[in-house]
Amino acid sequence: MLPGMDDVAARREWTAKYGAVTLDSALGAAKVITHANAPYRDLQTLLETAGGILGTAPQARYFAFHSGRGLDIVVTLVGGRPVATWGGQGAAITSLSDADARVLAEDAALRDAAGTLEAQGLEAAFPAIERAVAAAPRRRELIAFAKRLVQARKYSIAGRIVDARLAADPDDIEAMVLDAQMIMNLVNGRQWGPEHLADADRRLTRVLALAPGDVRARLMWCDIPRFGGDVATSAQRFRELLARHPDVDAAHYNLAAIYLAGGEPARALEHFVSGGRLAPTDADYPLGEARALLALGRKTEARVAFDRGEKLAPNHRLIATLRTQLG
Repeated sequence: MLPGMDDVAARREWTAKYGAVTLDSALGAAKVITHANAPYRDLQTLLETAGGILGTAPQARYFAFHSGRGLDIVVTLVGGRPVATWGGQGAAITSLSDADARVLAEDAALRDAAGTLEAQGLEAAFPAIERAVAAAPRRRELIAFAKRLVQARKYSIAGRIVDARLAADPDDIEAMVLDAQMIMNLVNGRQWGPEHLADADRRLTRVLALAPGDVRARLMWCDIPRFGGDVATSAQRFRELLARHPDVDAAHYNLAAIYLAGGEPARALEHFVSGGRLAPTDADYPLGEARALLALGRKTEARVAFDRGEKLAPNHRLIATLRTQLG
């Protein structure tokens, strides 16, 4: 338990931060027992689960968050039998309304996935995530799992989550961004043809209509034409982005990369330098400077830039190549 906090205050802090995916906890008797998985899907099985945990610490209380009520269901042992109350107060809960029962089952499935992910890692959590998608397909909390799945290129499960979210809320910004990201990744990996990029463009155009200041989405939108081979349009979009937001270092980097690949190292150098001023600890910028300076035949300056980049990231993927080029 957090130092100086009682059980209820500790849980209130956790649930305010994590909501429905706050892991169940048995707190008290100078012990904290976090139950990573939530195997129950109804009140009776929750009582049985909590009773089993409390059997090892009879003075403790078992907390299971109910997002519909915004309260913990608190289970204690009374006469050796588990009894649940809302928030640890009032009359015992003997039954749930259909709405409360549905939310309890959804919350438990989400926590089961979150607990498995935390304890065993993403690959081990696939079955639990799939169960959560089946049990709670419209819940926003699934987006956090989808983000991890997209990073791991597990697009089939992530796609089901995104489709369900967009069916529930066609203007879910996070779902639209993830959908566009998956499309771009699949096109870039040559698993899909470039004709699908129009769908990504449409998604991100809608995001920017809803949230014009979403720089992450705008950076992706700028990149879409390049994924389809239209480098000139991407360069124009990045220039427009920088005209509005000159402090976005990633836009400088991407535009510099376009210029460098297009045989314009002087223009690339300007943007590598500008981006480096905004992100002075990112080795990509000094190493980009070194590449541009080499292309300009300014080897001595390139070596200075390379040394700065190597100090920042000695294991960077470009170090060996640039070292060879610099002699």
